[in-house]
Amino acid sequence: MGGVSQMDSWFYGGIILMGVAVLLAVVSIVIFKIKRKNCSKIKG
Repeated sequence: MGGVSQMDSWFYGGIILMGVAVLLAVVSIVIFKIKRKNCSKIKG
């Protein structure tokens, strides 16, 4: 694995996981807002 140590791989893996988690959170919030808009449109 070249000059990458176990700690480095864990570190970068954690950063990637954090990024994925943030992306998922943002996407779910956007979808939730869109769904709420559609629901209010249907009710109105």
